[in-house]
Amino acid sequence: MKKQYSYEKLGKRTAIITFLIASLICLLFLFTGDTKYGFRGYFFFLGALVVNFGIMIFLLVKASNSENSKKIYRSITWILLNIPVAIFYFMMGIYFIGTIRITIENNSGSDIKNMSITGCENKNIDLIKNGETENVWINIPNDCSIQLHYQNAKGDAQYETIMSYVTSGMGRKIIHKVGKGENW
Repeated sequence: MKKQYSYEKLGKRTAIITFLIASLICLLFLFTGDTKYGFRGYFFFLGALVVNFGIMIFLLVKASNSENSKKIYRSITWILLNIPVAIFYFMMGIYFIGTIRITIENNSGSDIKNMSITGCENKNIDLIKNGETENVWINIPNDCSIQLHYQNAKGDAQYETIMSYVTSGMGRKIIHKVGKGENW
């Protein structure tokens, strides 16, 4: 009886630890936009898949040889509950590595009007006041670049390059300071 209880703990603890580590990696990737967390999440996903599957097979074998296998099957259920969570985290990661999240920061000393972002995807911003920021999410459909076009306080057209080359899988979170980009 004591062995069955420890087998139940094995599955439950494995599921909880896997969930907590995956959630931490996912949150770090979302909040920092650092691709190293995306890669760590991907490899953790693969490793956790192998470990959880191995433990599940082990528990199934033990349950088939046990007189009272209900507790062991309950332990397996904990592992199975992680499958939809893992799929959700994986799909969310795929989405974010295909998206550039740009925070446009205006510290130019004046308001900026008629701002448009072109390249990978076209976005328009009517006005960013001095000292304010605007968040823009750009989908990366293929190889492309991201440019910024706007009018300064004098009404002169300005052009800057935010990113000269991006491709699918290069998703990240960046800050672009207006007036500090590559002018062309």
